[in-house]
Amino acid sequence: EEDTKDEDQVMLLQEKVESIQKQLEEEKELHEKEKQFHEQVIKKYKEEILQQKRDLILKEERIATLAEQQEEVMKRKTERYEESRSDNNLTHKQLEELQKKLKEEEQTSSNFMKQKEYALREKEKLQVKIDDLQQDLELQQAKDHKEVSVQCDYTITESEPPIASINSSPINHLVYMNYLLDIYTMNNDEENDINVKDSNDEVETQTETENKEIQTTQT
Repeated sequence: EEDTKDEDQVMLLQEKVESIQKQLEEEKELHEKEKQFHEQVIKKYKEEILQQKRDLILKEERIATLAEQQEEVMKRKTERYEESRSDNNLTHKQLEELQKKLKEEEQTSSNFMKQKEYALREKEKLQVKIDDLQQDLELQQAKDHKEVSVQCDYTITESEPPIASINSSPINHLVYMNYLLDIYTMNNDEENDINVKDSNDEVETQTETENKEIQTTQT
C-alpha cells in the first residue's frame, strides 16, 4: 500500500512538473511573440523618425528659397521705384500710384514674413513631437530589455505567471501621435504650395501693370 501511495505521489508530481513546463513553454512563446512585435514597432518608428528629420530639412530649404525669392522681388521693386521717382516726366499721380504699389509690396512681404514665422513655429512644434517620440522609443526599448531580464530570473510557482499586456504599452499612443504628424505634414505642404503660387501670380500681374504705366509715361 505504501508503494502504491508513493507511486501515486510520484505520478502527481510528474504531472504537476509537466504542467508547469508546458505553462513555461507557453509563456516563453508568448514572450517571443511580444518581443517580435515590439521589435517591428521600434523599427517602424526609427524609420519614421528619420523620415520626419528629412522632412524638416526639406521644409527649411523651402523656407530659405521662398525668403530669397521674396527678397529678390522686393529688391527689383525698390530699384524700379527709385528709377521712376528720379524721372522728371513722372506726374504726381503716377508717383502716388507707385508709392501705393510699394506699400502693397511691403504688406505682401509682411504677410510672407508672418507665414514664415508660422512655419518656423510649426517646425519647432514638430521637432518637439519628434523628440517626444524618440524619448518614448528609448523608454520602450529599456522596458523590453528589463522584461527579458525578468524572464531569465523567473521562479516556478503554483500561481498563474503574469503576462505583459500589449495594450498597456505606450506604443499605441506613439502610433496615434505619428498619425497626427502625417496629417500635419501633408496639410502644411499643400498650404505652402498654394501660398507660393498666389505670391508669384500677384508679382507677375503687378509687374505687367507697372511696365505699361512706364511705357505710357515715356510716350
